[in-house]
Amino acid sequence: MKSWIKRIIVIGAIVLFAAACTPQELKTFYQDHGIDTSQMSEADLAAQAAAITDYMNHQAALHQYDYALSDDALARLRQCESTNNYGAVSSGGTYRGAYQFSQQTWNGVANSAFGGDYSGWDPAGAPAYVQDAFTRALYLQRGRAPWPVCGARL
Repeated sequence: MKSWIKRIIVIGAIVLFAAACTPQELKTFYQDHGIDTSQMSEADLAAQAAAITDYMNHQAALHQYDYALSDDALARLRQCESTNNYGAVSSGGTYRGAYQFSQQTWNGVANSAFGGDYSGWDPAGAPAYVQDAFTRALYLQRGRAPWPVCGARL
């Protein structure tokens, strides 16, 4: 997909803000912003609208627990657990990512809080925003217990 189409999809997603996006709404958005839609088929518009809706739903799911911990609390925990390294791996390889998730804990949060999204992923390989979201969800489920030393900084 061309980069300008990706940018337009993201901009459209932001403007539409978590509402379902229909092909007609997307076409109107494009036209209102001076984008020629004459070469776009209805199928293309429908696919783009579906992608925007999926993206917004995914983002809403990842941000549903933002209230659980502040960014400052996450930064303190992350600094203590991994010296702010989202790709950190413990010396034994068991604990991974900025917040030192075990694979079992990671998969449990994926399944219980995010409908299985990211289950099986290596926590150290997950994007920072996903690791942050998982940490907030885990905190709501179990409090400070998953971080017996660094949890005191929350």
